Amino acid sequence: MNSIWTGADISIIHFPVPIRRKTSVAARLLRMQTETARKEERMTIMAAFEWSEKYSVHVAEIDRQHQKLIGLVGTLRAAMREGKGKQALSQVLKELVQYTKTHFSAEEAIMKEHGYPEYVEHKVKHDKMTQKVLDIQKQYLEGKITITFDVMTFLEDWVDKHILGTDMKYSAFLNAKGVK
Repeated sequence: MNSIWTGADISIIHFPVPIRRKTSVAARLLRMQTETARKEERMTIMAAFEWSEKYSVHVAEIDRQHQKLIGLVGTLRAAMREGKGKQALSQVLKELVQYTKTHFSAEEAIMKEHGYPEYVEHKVKHDKMTQKVLDIQKQYLEGKITITFDVMTFLEDWVDKHILGTDMKYSAFLNAKGVK
């Protein structure tokens, strides 16, 4: 605190003065390096989420639909990279909900038509995933969530793990039945 002497009555008035920490050049450089590393990490995280052959279940119709789903999530990621994630989220979630239902219905119809033995378990996973996306959409519309890396990561993991895990299980079965 600094003090002001008011004169002969020897009154002293104290007033607070913000204390500025003196940081060394080394500390500032370290902080800048850390911030730069975090930005680079975010940019790595923000790398494009795109279709590749690793996602192919070797059923043309389903591969096209998976490409569309990955494209929707990729659109959101691109918008986030450009700082427009909030504007894009509403439309992408709307399309994702609609297209997920379309895709899951088509996939389930093919599995059912060809007697896929794990159809029921697969459908249960579809129902749970659809509900999660509906919940995200509802929370967004109610203002309870905004677009975050967590939401983005969830959507990407959801698509990635479902295709590479659950969907790959039916690939060989359907291919053996002549579905290509």
